[in-house]
Amino acid sequence: MKNLRVFKRLCGTESLARVVLATTFWDNKADFQRYLQREHELKTKDDFWRDMIQNQSKVFRQDSGIISATRIIEYLVQRDRGSTRNRPILDIQRQIVDQMKPLDETGAGQEVQFWLTQQREAYERTRADEGGMGASSPRRRYRMAEGPELEYARYRGEN
Repeated sequence: MKNLRVFKRLCGTESLARVVLATTFWDNKADFQRYLQREHELKTKDDFWRDMIQNQSKVFRQDSGIISATRIIEYLVQRDRGSTRNRPILDIQRQIVDQMKPLDETGAGQEVQFWLTQQREAYERTRADEGGMGASSPRRRYRMAEGPELEYARYRGEN
């Protein structure tokens, strides 16, 4: 779901009408009911595709065959015919070019920063639970500080 949130922040609501969402595994007849349930979940839950579909993203089923693949490609080609003036600008483009924001201050950058903070905090909790090797321990700080310098020396061929 993290990747989907970042993707939505990259595109922005205006551009979602140009997104194609494809479900796969339709050629597996043994699990067909399970895939129907999963497709329904993707289409109807807020954490997944619901808001994208409400903003005109199009859903296709891709069954590993030529016909379904061709159907998706034909849709994309037909949709993109015409003037480029009507094509929406992605939020990431607007934020970096028009608003001159650095990447970490864009919506997508903030989403990634949030995820990285969560991962770092979880890592530090795990390390602390393992007996004093949390990020705040002197031994851990030394190992963290030592790492980039040694890696750079290896890169330059000095070690």
